[in-house]
This record gives sequence, C-alpha cells and structure tokens, in this order.
Amino acid sequence: EMRMSLKTTLFRDLILSGSDTCIGLINALIHRYLDDAASTDAISEKLRQVCPSLYRNEDALCTKVNEQLLKARTNTMSRMDKERLLQQTLETCKQIPARINLAHVCQQLSACQYFGGVVEL
Repeated sequence: EMRMSLKTTLFRDLILSGSDTCIGLINALIHRYLDDAASTDAISEKLRQVCPSLYRNEDALCTKVNEQLLKARTNTMSRMDKERLLQQTLETCKQIPARINLAHVCQQLSACQYFGGVVEL
C-alpha cells in the first residue's frame, strides 16, 4: 500500500501533506536496521536532527527498546550480560510509558524469561 502511495505521490505533495507517508518510511528504515541486527543509535540521531517533528527523542528510545529486546533474545550473551541489558531496557521503558507497546514489550520480556521486568512494568 505504501509503495503504491509513493509511486503516485508528487514530491511537493509529500513535503506538504505526506507526514503519514514520511512516518511510514521512517518506520521501514528503522525496521531494516533492526532486521539486520545493526545498532540504531546513528540512524536515530540523524533522524532526530533531520526531521525532529516526525522522529522525537521518545521515538529513538522506543527504537532502542526494540533493539535491546531483539539482542537479548539471541543466545550469544552471557546470563549476566543479558540480565544487565534487560534491566537497561526496563529503565528505558519507564522513561516513555505512554509510547511503548506494553503487550509487545511484556511478551518479549517473557520470551527472555525476565518475568521480574514484566511485573515491574
């Protein structure tokens, strides 16, 4: 659906009234980074600089939460490192309670067997 919208949208229209499309593009870009297991810090910083009205600090923190949850689900971390990462993730979630998808975060924390974090949220 977004591809069709982009194909038929003039650049002028995208700039003037295409905030939904721009947000969709930002989300697609972030998901590409997450799918590649790449750090999102650099792209989040650039997005906050270039389009602060579309990508705010809260958005960057949500992105970081998702990145950390994906990283914690890998089996390459020691138990102590995983626990530390999940604690950091939990603290980040507490900074942006209105922005997180509580059901998704709790599901991911449960998958990591971090049940104390689920209760704390």
